[in-house]
Amino acid sequence: MTGTGKPVRGRYHLLRLLGRGGMGEVWLAHDEVLDRAVALKSTLVDDERARARLRTEARNIARCPDHPHIVSVFDFFVEEPACWIVMQYVASRTLAKVLRDEGPLDSAAVAAIGRQTADALAAAHTEGVVHRDVTPENMLVTATGLATLTDFGISSALWQGSARALTLSVRGKPPYLPPEVARGEAAGPAADVFGLGASLYAAVEGRSPWGEADHPAVYLARACGGETEPARRATRPFARVLTALLARDPADRPDAREAYGMLSAIGTGAGGGGGAGVGVGGSPGVPSPRERRRDGAAPGNPPEPGAAAVAGARSWPAPTTGPVPGAGVAQRAAELRTPDGERGSGAGERATADVTTVKAPRHDSRTVPSAPPDAAPGEDTPAHPPPPDSAPAPPTASEGPERPEVPGIPDDPEAPDDPDGPDRPGPGFPRRTAVLVALTGVLLAGTAGAGWWLWPWDGGSDGPSDALAGTRAVLGDVRSADPCALLDPTGFTSHGTASLHTAYGEFDRCDVLLYAREDGDGPRGARKGDFLADVQVDFASEPADLSSVPRTTRGAVTVAELPRSSDECERNLQLADGNQVWLSAEREHAESPDPCALVRTATDHAVKILNQGPVPARPGGFHAASLARVDACGLMDKAALAVIPGIDPADAEPDFANWGCDWTGGTQDVHIDLDFSRNNSLADDGTPARFDGRPGAVAAGEAGEDSCVVRTQHRVYTGVRGEQTIELVELTVAAPWPAEELCTRAKALATAVARRLPDV
Repeated sequence: MTGTGKPVRGRYHLLRLLGRGGMGEVWLAHDEVLDRAVALKSTLVDDERARARLRTEARNIARCPDHPHIVSVFDFFVEEPACWIVMQYVASRTLAKVLRDEGPLDSAAVAAIGRQTADALAAAHTEGVVHRDVTPENMLVTATGLATLTDFGISSALWQGSARALTLSVRGKPPYLPPEVARGEAAGPAADVFGLGASLYAAVEGRSPWGEADHPAVYLARACGGETEPARRATRPFARVLTALLARDPADRPDAREAYGMLSAIGTGAGGGGGAGVGVGGSPGVPSPRERRRDGAAPGNPPEPGAAAVAGARSWPAPTTGPVPGAGVAQRAAELRTPDGERGSGAGERATADVTTVKAPRHDSRTVPSAPPDAAPGEDTPAHPPPPDSAPAPPTASEGPERPEVPGIPDDPEAPDDPDGPDRPGPGFPRRTAVLVALTGVLLAGTAGAGWWLWPWDGGSDGPSDALAGTRAVLGDVRSADPCALLDPTGFTSHGTASLHTAYGEFDRCDVLLYAREDGDGPRGARKGDFLADVQVDFASEPADLSSVPRTTRGAVTVAELPRSSDECERNLQLADGNQVWLSAEREHAESPDPCALVRTATDHAVKILNQGPVPARPGGFHAASLARVDACGLMDKAALAVIPGIDPADAEPDFANWGCDWTGGTQDVHIDLDFSRNNSLADDGTPARFDGRPGAVAAGEAGEDSCVVRTQHRVYTGVRGEQTIELVELTVAAPWPAEELCTRAKALATAVARRLPDV
C-alpha cells in the first residue's frame, strides 16, 4: 500500500506512513471533505483477527468521546483490500521515542504525563473499557506537553520486536507486563494501572521495572515472580507513587482515579498541556522537562481533572518501605549486577534509555561553596578543631607539597559569600547518600566475624598494583591515584572562573566549580561570582555494562557516551585494569555552560593523561590518621553488628578502595551503608550527638522515610583555602522500624564504629 493513487473512500488522501506493525499500518492523511489532517489505521480484510481488533478499537474509543487525553475515532469502514479506522491525528512523538531521543526524564515531567494518562484510563474504566496495553509506545506527547492515550484493543495482541509473543495466552509487552497477566490471568483495570506505573517507571529510570534483559522470556519470568526493581532516579514522592502503581497484588494498587490524584500531587499542570515547562530537553515536538528541584518537590497545586472527572481522588498511602532515590548529576542509579555481583548485560528494550543507571547515586544535595581565593590546590593541612564561632585554626603541619599554581586561574575569583542564593542549603560539602532499598523477602544468614585494620600503605606503589606500573589507562595504586590529575581547570576558563576543589566530598572525587566572571556572565541577572556549573571526576571499581550506548576507543581507553538530560551530562571511561572513571557535569541554570561541552573538555584531558600511563599520585599522600587509610568494611565486626539481627560482617560489599561498605539482609530487611566523606560543618546535619566522645549528628528520615543517618567526626584540619574541613564517617541504616528504634540502633552502630577509628 502506498501514499499515491486515488483517495481512500474518495476523501482521505494518504500523505506518509507513520508506522507499521504486525497487524497493519498507520498513515497520516488529509481529509479532503473537512480539510483536516487525520490518522488512518488499516489492516487487511482477510486477516480476520486483526480486522476484529480494529473494529473493537473503534468501538471502545467511541465509548469515550471527546476526551482530551484519548485519541478520538471518527469512522470505521472497509475498502478492499483493507479495513480502515479514521482517527484524530496528534502531532506528537510516542513516549517511547521521546526516551530514545532524550533519555530518562525528570520526575515532575513524567508525573504530568502520567496524570493525563491516568485521567484517560479513569474515563475508559468508567465505560467498562480496559486498554490492556498501556506502554510508552501507546502514549503520545505533544510539543506543549499534552499526553494522549492511543491503540485501544490492538497492541495488546502484538509482540513486535521485544514485544513478540511468548505464549498464546499472554498478551502485552514484556517489559510492562503485570504479574497477574504474566501468570495467565485476565487483564482488568488494575492491569492498566500497572502498565501506567511501568511506563512512568521506564520514563524516569530508563529501564523496565523488571530490570534489563536480552529476551522477553526473562521479563515474563520476572513478571511472574512479581518483584519489581526499586526506583532510583525518581524523587522520593514520585518513587512512592510508582511503588503503589506497581504493587504485585492487583487489589493493592490504586484505581485510575486514585492514581490521578496521586500523580497530581507530584507535578502541576497548565491547561491541557500537562504542566508549564513540561518537556524533554527543549527539542521541538517534545515537552521540555521541568527544572529539577533539589528537594525533589514540585510546587503548586494539582490541576483540575479533564473530561473524565476524577476530582476527590483520595491520597494513596505511601509504602512503609521502598526505594530512596538520589538526586543531582550523580544520579546514575543501581550498579548493573547479577546475583553473583554483576547484573546481566542485556541492553533491554531501549538502547539509549538503559544506561543512566550504571552507578549508584553519590550525593543527595550539593552545597556549593563560595569561590574563595584559589590557593594552589594540593592536599590539605591538619589543624586542631577551632573553637565555636571562631575562624579555622591555622595549619600546624603539612600533609604534602602544594600543587603548582594553575596558569589562567585567578587567585581570587572575588565570589560573594553565598553564590548559591537564598534557596540553597547552608554551607557544606556534598555528602554521599546511599540508594537504600528495603528488600522484600530476602533473608541472609549470619556466619563469621571480621576485625578492622589500617592499610599498611604509605602512599607509594608497593601494593598489588605494582604489576601495572608503566602501563597505560590504569589507576595504579587505587588509594594514591589522584582524581584531580584528570581535571584541568584551564580548559574551562572560557566558561567562567574555574576553581579546583580537591576535598569536595569523598576521597575518590575531584571537582571544578565554575563561577560567573563578571556581572551578566551566564544567566540573565547573574552577578560576578555566581555559581554556574560543576564538573566532577569519580573513580569506581564496579563493572558497568555500557554495551547499549555509543562507545569509542581512544588509545587504551574506552569512552562511553551516556544519554544527556537537559542540565546534566556524563561519560564513562573504561580502563585497562577494569576500573572506571566517571566524568559528569551539571549546570545550575539553563543559560549556564552546556554540560556536555564541559564533559567533552574534561574527557579530552582525562583521556590524554590516562594514555600517558598510570594516574599520577596525590601530592604528599594522605595524613597518617586520615580515614583514607582505613578499611571501611573492617570497622564493624560481629559484636558491633549484633544490634541488627542476622547481619553478618562477612556479607560486606566494599566500595572503591574500601572507602565505603554495604551490608544487606537481616531478619527484618535491613540495609547498612558506611561511607567516608568530607564536609566543613556538621551544624546542618541533624541533631547534635557524641559517639565515643566524638562530635556527630543524627538525622532521622534524611535518606528516606525508613532511614536514619548518623555522621561522626573523625578529624578536623584546615584546607589550602583556609576553610575548616572535617573527615567524617557517614552511617546510614534503613529498616522498617519506628524512627526512634531505627535511630537508637544506628547510634549504637555509630558508637561501635567510633571506638574503632584510629587516634587523631
